[in-house]
This record gives sequence, C-alpha cells and structure tokens, in this order.
Amino acid sequence: MHLIVVVPLFFCLVAAALGGAVLAREAGDPANRLTAAVLGGSALWSLAEVLSGWEGSASRALLILRAASLGWMWLGPLCLHLYLEATNGLSLRARRLLPFGYLTAFAFILLYIATPFGLRDVVRTSFGWGYVFGPFFPVFYAVTCAYPLATILLWRGSLPAGASAGERLQARWFLVGIAIPVFVATLTDVALPSFGIHVLRFGSGSVTAIGAVIAFGVRRHGYSLLAPGAFAREILATLRDGVALLSLDGRIRSASAGLGRLVGCEPERLRGVRAREFFTAPPTALTSPDTRELECELRPQEGRRIPVSLSTAPLLDKRSDPLGWVLVVRDLREVAGLRSRLVTSGRLAAVGELAAGIAHEINNPIAFIHANLNQLQRDWKVVGSALEGACAGRESAAILSEGEELIAESLEGIDRIAAIVRDIRGFSHAGRAERSVADLRPLVEGALRMAAPQLGSRVQVEKELSAVPGIHCAPQEIQQVLLNLILNARQAIEVEGTIRVSVGSEGSWVVLCVEDDGCGIPEDLIDRIFDPFFTTKGVGEGTGLGLAISYEIVRRHGGEIEVESTAGRGSKFQVRLPAAGDEEDGRTGGPSSGGAR
Repeated sequence: MHLIVVVPLFFCLVAAALGGAVLAREAGDPANRLTAAVLGGSALWSLAEVLSGWEGSASRALLILRAASLGWMWLGPLCLHLYLEATNGLSLRARRLLPFGYLTAFAFILLYIATPFGLRDVVRTSFGWGYVFGPFFPVFYAVTCAYPLATILLWRGSLPAGASAGERLQARWFLVGIAIPVFVATLTDVALPSFGIHVLRFGSGSVTAIGAVIAFGVRRHGYSLLAPGAFAREILATLRDGVALLSLDGRIRSASAGLGRLVGCEPERLRGVRAREFFTAPPTALTSPDTRELECELRPQEGRRIPVSLSTAPLLDKRSDPLGWVLVVRDLREVAGLRSRLVTSGRLAAVGELAAGIAHEINNPIAFIHANLNQLQRDWKVVGSALEGACAGRESAAILSEGEELIAESLEGIDRIAAIVRDIRGFSHAGRAERSVADLRPLVEGALRMAAPQLGSRVQVEKELSAVPGIHCAPQEIQQVLLNLILNARQAIEVEGTIRVSVGSEGSWVVLCVEDDGCGIPEDLIDRIFDPFFTTKGVGEGTGLGLAISYEIVRRHGGEIEVESTAGRGSKFQVRLPAAGDEEDGRTGGPSSGGAR
C-alpha cells in the first residue's frame, strides 16, 4: 500500500480509537463528548485524505478534499469550547464567541464544498493530490485558526482563580496539544502548497495530539482533562480527618497529611507501620468492613491521647478482589468538648427545675428559726444581766458565756444557709433583668472594688483593659460573673500571688480573661468545675454554685466560658461575649492598666 494512504489511514484509526475510548469512559460528561467530537473531526479529515489518495479522477478527488472541511472547520470552535468546559472557564467574552464560531464554521463549510472560493483545484503529485487554493481560502483558514489561538492566548483567564498545580499542568499540556496541529497543518497543508511545494500532509494526523493528551489524562487520572489525582491529594492534605490505605495485613501503605498531623509525624514515616499500634480499638476493627464510627483513642507519639472515631471500607480491584482497606480517622476532640458542655447544660437544667421549689421550702423554716434565734439571743442577754445583778457564781457565768457563743454560731450558720438559698434562687432565675448596651471595663472596675476586702494586700492585681465594643447584657448579671471569677481566683491563691484581668476583642467577640498563679485544677477535675455544687474547696469554704451560676449567665447571653489550668501553676478563665452592633458600639476611651493592689 502506498505511503499516501498508509499515513492518513493510520491517523484515522488512531483518532477513531482514542475518541471511542474517551467517550466510553463517561459519555455523559460534556468534556468527554467534546473530546470525542474533536477526534471524530480528525478521523473524518484523515479518512478524506485516504479516499482522495485512492481516487484517480481529479474531479472526484477535488470533491472529496472539499468534503474534508466537514472534519477540520469545526475544530477551531470545538477546541475553544472543550478548553472552557474542561477548565470551568468563566470568561463571558470567550463564551459568547462559541455560537458565532459554530455558525461561521457551518457557513464556511457550505461555501467551501459548493464553490471554488476555498479549494479551486487539485494537481497530481508524487504524494497524491496537491491543493490549488481559491481566493478566499486564507479567510477560511484564518477564522478556523483564530479559535485555537484565542484559546492559547486566553488560557489563564479560562482557569479558576484557585486552580491547583495539577490542573495548570494538564491545561498546559492541552495547549501544547492545540499548538501542534495549528503549526503542523499551517506548514504542511497551507504554507508549502501555497508556494507550489507539495509534501505528505500531516495536518489531519496532528489533531490526534489533542486526543492523545486527553486520553492520557483519562487513562491516568480517570477524568478527561483535569488531574483529579493531584486534586484529590490536595483535598486530603487540607482535611483534618486522617485517611490511610492499609494492606491486607493491617500495615499502612499510604497516609494523608491529616493522619500525620494527628499522629505527630510525617505521613511518609507511617508507611509499613501496623495501624493498630496507634489506636486503643481492637485489631479486628481495622480489618473489618463493618467498622462504622467506632470510637476509641489515638496514641500520638507525643502529648495526650486524642478521642477519634474509626471507619473502614474494603478497597477492591476491577475483578472485586480485595487490595486492602481504606481507614478514615475522625478527630473527636471538638465533639467531646460539645458533649461535655451538653452534659453540663443538662445538669444545670435539672438543678434549675428543682432549685425554685427547694429554695421556697427551705426559706420558710429558715425565716422563723432566724427570728427565734434573734429573740433567744435578746432574752439570753436579759437573763444574763439579771444573773449578774444577783451575783451569780463563776459556773453560772461560764454557762451564760457559752450559751451566747452557741447562739451566735447558730445565727451565723442560719445566715450561711440563707446565703446558699439565695445562690440557688439566683441560679434558677430565668434572667429577666433588663438588658442594655454596656461597656465591660466599668463592670470589671466595679467587681474589683467589691472584691478588694477579700483580696487583701498580698494579692497583686494586674489589669489590661483595652477599648472594646459594647455588649448587650444585663450589667448586674455580668458583674456577678466577674465577681465570681475574681473571688474564685483569690481562693486558688494560698498565700501570695497575682491575678491578671484583661479585656480585649477578637472579631465580633468581646473577650474577658481572669488568670491566676494559684494552685490550679487537677486534670481529672477540670471537666466538672461548672457542675452545680461541685467544689474543690474544703468543707464550709464554698457552695459549688459560683462557677455554675457564671456558666448559666454567660450561656444566656449567647457567650462561651472556657478554662485552661495546670495543677500547681494556676488557671485561666476566658469569657467570650458577642459584641453589640456597630450602631451600639461601646468603644470609649483608651486602654487602662493598673498595678499592684
């Protein structure tokens, strides 16, 4: 078979095979359909070259070569459309060119086939039939090439702003695939024949370069143009959850950056390590397809254990034979914190429902016991005065003195019970105090003044009160929170120490911090400090309601209260409250600071 038939026949078969492979991959994908159309045009163009090479009649060869325009004149707008579709190009100007491009191509095809304006005649050469161009062929060819050239020039605008390195690499290769047929066809099919130099034409075959690039992407990445392999890796690198591919014996074959962050080492160092070494879960959980959200703990190389959930799924090849397991590790630290807060809120709600009734039942006996003790104290003093006037003996005087002390201690105990009841009633109160926009700094100053007698001279107070937006609150309730936190910090300081109070802002939040260098809170107790009636103080030193009431008040104001503490080094309580709107902005004055108190 002559060379003039073998070469275009080869390109025709290659283009048809590539187009069929791309279309069979996912026929519903627009980029795949456009790719198949480009390769179909290349196959049709090459087929016309084959048929004209076999044809001995110049008139019939001319008709066949004119019909070849059905393959190549569509390629310009098709390439631009394909690139915009595959790269999600949003250029409106380029999009508007597409209908005009397809309409122009259709009109040019009719003129090219029916008139001598494009291809006027053919001449016999050693490579088959050579072209003799008509007067308007440069226009036809220039318009056809304009779209691939526009694609090359506007390719940056066609890519999304956040395109990955993999997408950009694939796009560059696609542009190379477009540039090759433009250059080759211009040289062998247009420029040389225009000067009477007739060589073997490679224009139709060079279009397969586009299909080869895209088919390579389909074969390697499973998508027509984009590089989902690199894209998937970038997604995994940003996930907080960890993902790992395990071999059938439970060893890690590859791991995501998220799993590396959880374990505390580079993902590459996890290869070959048995996954069960990092988890408290049973080993069968990592080799079973039934593992769904199994909660356990991850043992990182350094630091505290991390609560996580495990899920597994089998990885199968195309013949459904197992290759290994996909392990997904979800960080549950935030979930554990939310659960703890939910339990605390539930306890507070339960206590709140009972508090009002308890306070009412206790208040009545407290009232008459307190009144009776006051009357008894007055009567005891009258009896004592009478006995002193009657010159009672030493034994009677001692009994009278002891009785006065017992009555005073009883009154003190009743007052303490009454204070506890008031705290309970305040805890159960639904928060109906009138709210307004208030500046947090005067509330801090007032709370420090009220706490001054209990702080004494051995506790240093450091203030850093920056100008912050106002907060929409019940000022007395927020001041109660401040006072509770300050007194809590004072009680944590055994002899001498420092309390640091700061006010600042973070975005739309106003943040109050009360920090001390006292005894701190043991790690096993820190999750219970907001529980009602829980206290780390000695018997008779606290009711365990101060922090619980503070938690409830902050929650009702739409805020958050958090604690960081290390036993023996102190504690830091942070209250975050939503700032009022700009129209109610409470910024006043500049930052103030105070020294020792």
